[in-house]
Amino acid sequence: MTTLRQNLYQVIMGASSESDQPTIPWQQRPLQWDVSALTQRQYRVQEVWEIYKRTCRALDIAPLPSFEETLLRHVREDRILGILNLTGSQLQGVHMSCFAEMLDLNFGLVRLELGHCSIDDEAARVLAYSLLCNDSVRYLSLAHNARLRSDGVRYISILVRHSKQLRFLDISGIAIRKKSAGYLAAALAGLGASWTLGRGSMQRKDAVHGQVSLRALQMNGCGLKAAALAILALGVRLSPLQHLSLRLNALGVSAGPILREMLFGDPPQSNELDPPHQRRPISVSLHGLSDAQNAGDPSAAAPGTAGDAPRVSRLRSLDLSQNDLGRAALDLAEGLLWNTDLRSLTLRQNRLQPATFAPF
Repeated sequence: MTTLRQNLYQVIMGASSESDQPTIPWQQRPLQWDVSALTQRQYRVQEVWEIYKRTCRALDIAPLPSFEETLLRHVREDRILGILNLTGSQLQGVHMSCFAEMLDLNFGLVRLELGHCSIDDEAARVLAYSLLCNDSVRYLSLAHNARLRSDGVRYISILVRHSKQLRFLDISGIAIRKKSAGYLAAALAGLGASWTLGRGSMQRKDAVHGQVSLRALQMNGCGLKAAALAILALGVRLSPLQHLSLRLNALGVSAGPILREMLFGDPPQSNELDPPHQRRPISVSLHGLSDAQNAGDPSAAAPGTAGDAPRVSRLRSLDLSQNDLGRAALDLAEGLLWNTDLRSLTLRQNRLQPATFAPF
């Protein structure tokens, strides 16, 4: 186990040595490792509890109360620990290292909630390679870990790019600037070659598209502005992502053309055919909630298919509530005119003018 963790650590540490360069951290070579020795065996919760106690004693720390309570409850009930909620626990430094040792074990974990855990960039690095080691988690919440910066988002992006199981990711409340948006965009698009960041765009050089498992992404309250959205949008459009929530960000009128491009891609030429006429209706919620908020269930996300990057986004639900869009809704409507996949659009508290309601 130690050798494997060291190998993963070196891979991710090698990526961090180029933190000042506008390149993705996995551009040199794909990650390859064999974790069969750890993942073939199914550990019982009792075994996980015993290993956790020994690890805490070895590191001279007290067990996390919430984790200890959860383990003991499942031991008493003799149940598989499939869902683990440690929201509010302090996972820093040695506590994260100790917890990450448990994530190396295959004990049936599929949903992990680590919101408000004071996770910083270093803890994110430890968490990322531990989750990749076992690669069983389908639902991951890292919401409101405000100490995460661009390096932390980079490690999360590595997880997104290489995980074969992750379906849902919540990074709400984490500041996303242009550099962080670039890491996420490359991961979502499944790029495996060098790329550079331009002014609101991403230039690819011999990019290789790989299979990305993520289907739902929540980025609420990330302070996302139009410049960062312009970088993120291309990755979203080239990805198999089906559900995206961008509530309570800093998206204004200038985000309109970017949203249009994210939904459709290149603007249609005047000599092209009319927009598709055989379209299923889109559920648009202007005042209340829509079924887009149910996108968090990873079991509801249909598996994507590998192949060439689609010209039109695969998004099926999009939540833009609590953004001061104003007349940007007109650009959004133009993107919807050509997009045949979106089924649910939520526009709530967007300060829309009466004229912008006409396209809907």
